[in-house]
Amino acid sequence: GGFITAIGIGIGWYGWSNNMHLTFLSYWGFMCLIDGAFGLVRLIDMQVHSPYNFYESGKGAHTYNVIQTFRLLIPLSQLLGAVMAYVVFKRSQEPEQRRLNTYSDDAP
Repeated sequence: GGFITAIGIGIGWYGWSNNMHLTFLSYWGFMCLIDGAFGLVRLIDMQVHSPYNFYESGKGAHTYNVIQTFRLLIPLSQLLGAVMAYVVFKRSQEPEQRRLNTYSDDAP
């Protein structure tokens, strides 16, 4: 989990630092999709086999709840990163004039 995530972060940073290099941003998005999907499946599997609720109340539950929140938010943020990479890719494939008209105020 952590090593693959670190590789994905490195690829995303490289794409961002090279003037939003589309190839590396696409690689980053694909890695986010795969790692996020596996993370979500891992979370569901752990929860199905756990004797505890997803969130607990009582003494010592605060730490458990914080950990559970991170276990949920990390795969969700990776899946959102995959969606963002897809949107960047799709916008880059639009004709130049259409992109300019989309963002101008005087477009018909």
